Amino acid sequence: MAQSRHSQRQTAFQTLYSLYFSPAYTLAELQDRFLSQPSEKAPAQPAGDGQEEGQRMPSGFAWDLVRGVWENSARLDALIMDVANRGMERIGRIEQVVLRLASYEMLTSRAELKITLSEAVILANEFGDTRSRQFINGILNGISRKVQQDNLTLDALKR
Repeated sequence: MAQSRHSQRQTAFQTLYSLYFSPAYTLAELQDRFLSQPSEKAPAQPAGDGQEEGQRMPSGFAWDLVRGVWENSARLDALIMDVANRGMERIGRIEQVVLRLASYEMLTSRAELKITLSEAVILANEFGDTRSRQFINGILNGISRKVQQDNLTLDALKR
């Protein structure tokens, strides 16, 4: 049975949050971390494109989020800091991960921005403290306005 989008966002959150405690320096390390998540035991493709035989490649929505956030974290952080008007060191780790995930999805997905924002608030409720929801909602509303008004995309953000 396929995972819901929400459960895939949870998997992406958990994978990215785990990187605070044991960073992934290479794509292969990130793949291993992602595939070690309990909910990601099955959805992977057989090895190909230079991968070793027997090695599985992650696939699906959750992997796309994890890889996209991991590869673009500096650009996402710059956007978040601009809207939040504070440095990332003043934002809690849980909130950082939720903001990066939602920002990445807003910038790259054709999904309704309200759905992405709502899902981020749900993740904040599940993993953060009682104030996380309001903070994340405020920052993501600002990012959503930039995406809509300025037609902002990930490619438009500075590297």
